[in-house]
Amino acid sequence: MLTAHALTPDALKKSIKLGAVSFLPKDKMSELRPFLEDVVLGGGKPVWKRFFDTLGSYFNKRFGPDWVEKDKFFKEFKEEVLKQG
Repeated sequence: MLTAHALTPDALKKSIKLGAVSFLPKDKMSELRPFLEDVVLGGGKPVWKRFFDTLGSYFNKRFGPDWVEKDKFFKEFKEEVLKQG
């Protein structure tokens, strides 16, 4: 999911629920090429696992360090993602 809309936890959640493979906010568009290479060539790791590894600190800075733990959906989603890889 590439988005030009405001970055919010709800926008990320909606993208996940709609089946997005990954999520790149507009202020990270300068990193589009390595992001797409990672998604396409990923080395066998699940895409969302790589997402949390690569952009986790970015989202922590934007949403607060405990944004995943505050939301049941994200907490369960991340736990499931981590089990996969």
